[in-house]
Amino acid sequence: MALEGKALMRRIIIREARPGMQVARQVPHPRDASQILLATNALLKVDDIIRLHELGVYDLWVDDADLGQLEQLQRAANADPAQQRIVNALIRTFQNLPLLGIQLNSDLLLKRNRFTIDDTMTQLVQTASAFPCAKGIVQAEELLQHSADVAVLATLLGLQLENYLIDQRRRLNCRQAKDVLNLALGAFLHDVGETLLPPQQRESKSSLATDADAPSDWKQHTHLGYMAVRKHLDPSGAAVVLHHHQHFDGSGFACVEEKELQQTGSSIHVFARISSVADMFHHLLTAPEAGVPRTIVQVLWQLQQATMRGWFDTTVLSALLAMVRPFAPGMVVMLNDRRQAVVTRINEQAPCYPEVQVLRDEEEPASTPAERIDLSQCTEMRILEVGGEDITTYLYGVRQAQPLAAA
Repeated sequence: MALEGKALMRRIIIREARPGMQVARQVPHPRDASQILLATNALLKVDDIIRLHELGVYDLWVDDADLGQLEQLQRAANADPAQQRIVNALIRTFQNLPLLGIQLNSDLLLKRNRFTIDDTMTQLVQTASAFPCAKGIVQAEELLQHSADVAVLATLLGLQLENYLIDQRRRLNCRQAKDVLNLALGAFLHDVGETLLPPQQRESKSSLATDADAPSDWKQHTHLGYMAVRKHLDPSGAAVVLHHHQHFDGSGFACVEEKELQQTGSSIHVFARISSVADMFHHLLTAPEAGVPRTIVQVLWQLQQATMRGWFDTTVLSALLAMVRPFAPGMVVMLNDRRQAVVTRINEQAPCYPEVQVLRDEEEPASTPAERIDLSQCTEMRILEVGGEDITTYLYGVRQAQPLAAA
């Protein structure tokens, strides 16, 4: 049974607010402190977020109610610095999931697997911290956070792909086939080989480089990592370390020194195929392009282009596209008529064309009717910018979908 503990509290700017977050401190009206807009413990709704934007509220405190077990583990790990650092990184990962449009408390499939997520993360911390080779990851802040992020994303993808895991791992019984612990461990340790490279080789890979143009010296990290973990980690997890840069279409790389270990298609372990998608998604999202951070919709668009699409198992890529939404409810966007709006609902058939509500100007009276637009039906309207960046080029998928039912 999942442990329960006092929720973690953090301060967020209003642009990071998402439906389902729990208010940790009451929110007063910015111009009349006696008027309370949101009470402590209230669950944020899209309409609340819209109102806070329109009133000019800058920030608020929220509880991370779903992180109770990790906070318990954090207290239990106080005597072990390595476990403490891993837990802290995992907490940051879970805190940032809503910004990716991933809601653990609202997605039915993930809610059903809540205890599995808790137990997997607990075992990940306890097991990975005991591996001597993990020391280098734990001590490198940026690499540690990347490892935690990829481990969580891969785990969530594995839970989404439960039936696919059973099909791909037929030699095991159903319970063993869908167990994602070794997927999580392999994904967390996938870049452990980087810590074994000389500093000059470790830094030789440009943050903008793809697998195709990565320096050959840096490519050694998959083999070095595999040699470090293979005697300590289940073969399914070790396969992630070796093959997370091996592409489905046969390109990429796995082992520079032992060509016979390179694989293609479904011969690549399914855990490595899942981790490859999670790793590339995270890399693109966190590595700026020409100094400008990529938006989620840009990253999802890039993964579907011909230059990359063949790199990935289509079943796994489809699961990522279903799990990570290009625009999340509560997100502020700019429409092509230069008006700001808040995303209110996602149309699953047309994720790049959600329903939005236009933000009223401060001069407009509160009685002015709110304008909601279903972008999948209103063909003359679209999202133009996110965070000041033009994303017109990156809108993908169908536009004309079934109208959203009235809420």
